[in-house]
Amino acid sequence: MLGGLICLFAGWYTWAKRIAGVMIVLWLLYATPFAADNLTDRLENAYPVLKGEVLEELLERIETEEKTPYIIVLGAGTTADPRLDYTHMLSRNVMMRLVEAVRLYQYMPGSVIVTSAGTTGDILAQAEVLRRAALRLGVDPDRLQIQDEPRNTCEEARAFAREREPGTLVIISTAAHHQRRAMMLFRNQGMNPIAAPASFVNTYSASEERNRTKWKPNLRNVNKLEKIIKEYVGYWWGQRC
Repeated sequence: MLGGLICLFAGWYTWAKRIAGVMIVLWLLYATPFAADNLTDRLENAYPVLKGEVLEELLERIETEEKTPYIIVLGAGTTADPRLDYTHMLSRNVMMRLVEAVRLYQYMPGSVIVTSAGTTGDILAQAEVLRRAALRLGVDPDRLQIQDEPRNTCEEARAFAREREPGTLVIISTAAHHQRRAMMLFRNQGMNPIAAPASFVNTYSASEERNRTKWKPNLRNVNKLEKIIKEYVGYWWGQRC
């Protein structure tokens, strides 16, 4: 936009028109749902939700192996606002991750929930806020563990693997679009990860096909595509972890 304005005031109208055309194409690419939805669906559908037959198979596997199943909740933002209770300090994203972890914990006797992620400047680390929120939701304190130093998913995987044996079964509760990268990072640390996707960006209803305004440009699509691009770049960069 700045380049276009400079060309316009400088009298370089041909270049100003070209830049305006590029801006229109980029706006349509980012703001319409075609690229955003397709790329998001590709990531979010990589692993099934743990329910029905998928969950039953996992429970049978855990019972057969007779190992303690760990359920790790990856960090995704909290606040330490003193006016709020711990369950209110969670961002929507991390709240959905914790709900998923507690749901699975109730299915699995003997399972342990691991809250993860360090501080971002607040007094309490994200992992500690998550731990206290889990207590509020009725999780047994003896079945809660914490790793409150990691700053990103790579460090979360390293911190988890450092305290446990290779091949440890760990269920990863994280955003559905982030699941592919998280699984790769935990595998690289020698763990045996199971995907527990939560906090879906794309959700559909029976009336979705009749929504004629869905194709229109929307700032939600810009935000969605930004998240997805970050995941694809993060997956490539995370292979160095």
